[in-house]
Amino acid sequence: MRRHAEQDPDYRAELERIWPYEQVARQIIRLRMDHDLSQQALAQRIGTTKSAISRLESGQHAPNVATLQKIAVAFSRQLQISFDDPVDVSRKVAAGAGR
Repeated sequence: MRRHAEQDPDYRAELERIWPYEQVARQIIRLRMDHDLSQQALAQRIGTTKSAISRLESGQHAPNVATLQKIAVAFSRQLQISFDDPVDVSRKVAAGAGR
C-alpha cells in the first residue's frame, strides 16, 4: 500500500480523505469490543440499525456528528473533535499506508 500511495497521487488523496473516518471507526470498534457489545447491541443502545454501525466501522463513510454523540453517551464518554495540522495528517497517512 505504501508504495502504491507514493506512486499514485490519486490513491494517496483517497487515503488522506478516508483517514479520519478510519480513525473514528477504530475507536468505535475498540469501545464496542471493550464493552463486549455486538454491532446489533450497540445499534439498539443508540437507536439505529446494525447496518449503520457496520458502515461506521468500515471506515469508508463520513460519520454523522449526532450519531457520534449518541455513541459517546452510550459509553459515558465525551465526544471531542479537533482540527489537526494537515502536514501531520499526511505523515500519519503515509505511516499507516504500510499496514
